[in-house]
Parts: sequence; C-alpha cells; structure tokens
Amino acid sequence: MARERETVVTVVTQGLGERAKATGQACLVVFYGANIGRRYFLDRPEQIIGRSESASIQVDQDSISRQHCKIVNRDTRFTLFDMGSTNGTFVNDQQVEEQELCDGDVIRLGQTIFKYLSGSNIESKFHEEIYRLTTIDGLTQAYNKRYFGETLERELNRALRYGRAMSLVMFDIDH
Repeated sequence: MARERETVVTVVTQGLGERAKATGQACLVVFYGANIGRRYFLDRPEQIIGRSESASIQVDQDSISRQHCKIVNRDTRFTLFDMGSTNGTFVNDQQVEEQELCDGDVIRLGQTIFKYLSGSNIESKFHEEIYRLTTIDGLTQAYNKRYFGETLERELNRALRYGRAMSLVMFDIDH
C-alpha cells in the first residue's frame, strides 16, 4: 500500500550514451569456427580472406582456399568477391561470385561463418565485449588459458605447415 503512494521520477534521455555508440567501422565477426566472437575490421580498401600468410584476414582451416575471397571497400560500400575458391563463397546461404554486403549478412567460407556488421551497427560493440570477456582473465587482465591454447595450436600448425622454427616463452602469474 505504501508503495502505491510513492512518486517515482524516471528520466529517459534521448539517444545513446557515449559508451553505447557503435564503433563507426564495418567488421566481420566470427560466428562459427575457430575464434568465435573475433572481429576483423574492414579498414582497408581491399582485404583478402584465406589460409595464406599474406591474407589480410587469415583463417587457418583446410576447407578455406589460400586466397578464398576478397572484400573491396568502395565509398563505404563493401563488396565481396569469390577468388575462384574450391569450396565456394556463400552469403545468406546463396553461393556468390560477387555480392554487395548488407548489414547483418551471414558469410560462409568453408566451415567458418562470419557476420558482416556495418559501422553504424551497435551489435558490433556487443560482440567486442563478449569476445573480450571470453579471452581475458578478469583478475589479471591477461589472455586466458582458452585463448592461449587456441593461439598456440594455430601457431604450431602454421610453423609445421611452412617448416619454420617456433619459440615459446611462458610466464605463470597465477601461482
């Protein structure tokens, strides 16, 4: 009864706070495959996605060609081009040779699925925070064991594939 007589003033502000605003940069977010949640910013005029070390966005997976596809930025419009990949490039489950990307498009390359987010999409900020929470230890702010294991496996495979030496330095700060 007493609660019914209280007056509660709620202030609703227009727009979003500074922290909630989108990054302003288009990106791809890994939705399925290795490094789920990882974001790749589309900040160059042309970015190649593939297995090759020279690829701008490197995806270490056998089902992806060395130079699988490329994304070209023309006046803030992003167009995806298949580069003759073996397993094809799919946007929203349709195989494509060339496709202008729209906010929210799902891109499948081999066994990896990306989601394209335009720079004005606030969902990009959400994915950044989720990825940070899954890879950073809350106490030490260092990368966690899961991130270390995934990165170590990827780098070992790369060293073996290209016949290169690899060194590892490790610090144990928990004990």
